[in-house]
Amino acid sequence: MDELVFEEFGFASYYSAPPAALVARHFDITDGLVLDSGFSFSHAVPILNSGAQQQYSRRLDLGGKVLTNQLKEVVSFRSWNMMDEFLVINAAKEELCYVAQDFLAELEDTRLPLSEGNKTMIDYVLPTHASDKENRFGYSRPSVPKRAKGDPSQQEQPTLTLNNERISIPEALFHPSDLGLHQGGLHEVIAESIAALPRQLQGRIYNNIVLSGGNCKFPGFEKRLTAELRALAPEEYDLALTMDKDPELSAVKGGLKLALSHDLERHVVTREEYQEEGHRVTAERFYGRAR
Repeated sequence: MDELVFEEFGFASYYSAPPAALVARHFDITDGLVLDSGFSFSHAVPILNSGAQQQYSRRLDLGGKVLTNQLKEVVSFRSWNMMDEFLVINAAKEELCYVAQDFLAELEDTRLPLSEGNKTMIDYVLPTHASDKENRFGYSRPSVPKRAKGDPSQQEQPTLTLNNERISIPEALFHPSDLGLHQGGLHEVIAESIAALPRQLQGRIYNNIVLSGGNCKFPGFEKRLTAELRALAPEEYDLALTMDKDPELSAVKGGLKLALSHDLERHVVTREEYQEEGHRVTAERFYGRAR
């Protein structure tokens, strides 16, 4: 990376940081933990003295891409073949999926017919070449009972009916084994990361957890994660979770905050420093370790 920046592109200076460090800057965190659950992976990264502590970090090999691909497979098996429609299914996932607070109870409710009070079932109208630009990925509408064969009102756009998929897809964030991953859920990843820290710091970290990344936007996510963590955290520790209204932009906002700050110069490494000290200066300044 250093060679690319200074020798290939000839930058005068640069700064590098993991997303969690930028999220911490956005929230002005000195000590805490950032859960970054994004497109490809999910990371729990402790923050101490405003710096990301990579040695205590834990990763879950599950992100939004896996969830979208799983939804693609499920609807392709049950309804239309959507294996080549990642963007459409991703839009449906983001609009319609949510995190159940009591998964098994809500799963049982999805077994009810629509006529008997099923409130989970909903239709997602797929886009066609005739769709306007506003609905190029499709749109949702309340599900209606199936009409009789031959009813002229049946001649309409192809539609996916989503039912238990709305809760079973994001449930994998808490039970990755549902998708064949031999790892703990997000709550267990957080608890494991905090448990690796010195005991005298753990209470402070539990009381300052920040959520970032697009998966945190699922309705019910923060409430469910709080409940799951409360069951794992020692009783004497207070638990507090914080999330930006646009959690997928938290790292970007932190980077912008740094770029506009008066002390930016003391964080960057200049080309002159790199030529004098080599990789050691970037390792120390960006990652807090010597090379």
